[in-house]
Amino acid sequence: MKYTEHYQLNQWDAADRVLREDFNADNQKLDAALTDIKMQRSLTLLHECNVTKSSQEIEFPLSIDWNAWKAVHIQCEAFTAEDRTEVYVDLGGKTIIRAWGNVAGSGTSSYLGYAILLPLYDARRQLFYCNTNGYTGIGWVVGDGTFAALSPRLTLTAYRKANVNTGTTVTIWGER
Repeated sequence: MKYTEHYQLNQWDAADRVLREDFNADNQKLDAALTDIKMQRSLTLLHECNVTKSSQEIEFPLSIDWNAWKAVHIQCEAFTAEDRTEVYVDLGGKTIIRAWGNVAGSGTSSYLGYAILLPLYDARRQLFYCNTNGYTGIGWVVGDGTFAALSPRLTLTAYRKANVNTGTTVTIWGER
């Protein structure tokens, strides 16, 4: 009998006897290999917050187990009544992103707000993250408090009493 180069899976010739045990052993190898791949720097969708009614401030409940993630990625695509209206993305009362809103359908390209929070599998760690509003650059922030102390809510607030419009999305992924 022959075997594959990398995982030593069975490759039967016409004259070889095919056994159920060989199939089961191959399936165990495949399962282990796929699990390893899944655990390697994979992003898992945690939350997708979609604005369905325009408002100056919108709140979404969240549940994030900070101990389960090396990093948490947050992306905001904001829509407002005027181009380049700032939208603050607060997580547990702390501004994580200042995104730039654009008019939906105006043809103006969107400035995605993005943050990478780094709990490094420990909710007791001090807040540490990188963010960009897609317009003025990137910044590193060492915040007050810990990840565990963040309250479980995400709030979108438009600057100067403008509205966060329908179609705005905030997507949150966990990275192992």
